Amino acid sequence: MMSYHSSCVEEELDRLSREEVPPQLPEVDNYYFCPLYLEDMDKVRHAIYMFVDLFGLSRFDKECLIRFTLTVKKNYRRVPYHNWTHGFSVANSMYTIIKHAPKTFRPLENDAALYRDSN
Repeated sequence: MMSYHSSCVEEELDRLSREEVPPQLPEVDNYYFCPLYLEDMDKVRHAIYMFVDLFGLSRFDKECLIRFTLTVKKNYRRVPYHNWTHGFSVANSMYTIIKHAPKTFRPLENDAALYRDSN
């Protein structure tokens, strides 16, 4: 019963699974990017884009990535601070740092640069 209530909504999963991951999203790697005006589903789309941009889809199933992201969104509580927008902001900040300093982190910390350089 708990897994049912904590899992993503299938209709959202179906809708997002039919969408293509955009080749780029303007300003998402800008440290001053502000997600406060994005709808929750747009934050999901941005999170999926950031993951695919860093790691690609060769090692991860797109549907599993979407399901995971939607489930994370669903399980954040609607409180003033520690909510889905805050979680997205933290992920976006890390994405921005990794994008602008790809050789700063060792492979175990971030294998995106290593993976990207090998392709």
